[in-house]
Amino acid sequence: MNMKTVYSPPTTEDYVSLRLRSGMGNKDIQRSRIALSNSVMIVIFAL
Repeated sequence: MNMKTVYSPPTTEDYVSLRLRSGMGNKDIQRSRIALSNSVMIVIFAL
């Protein structure tokens, strides 16, 4: 398994897309944008 460390948050569109693909459900774009801007750390694990 390859791992990559990135020190910037995903785009809002990528975040919502990852939520949908992982089965976590849809999230409003504006609410996602606010959540990402208020986050101290974002960890995304994608295969």
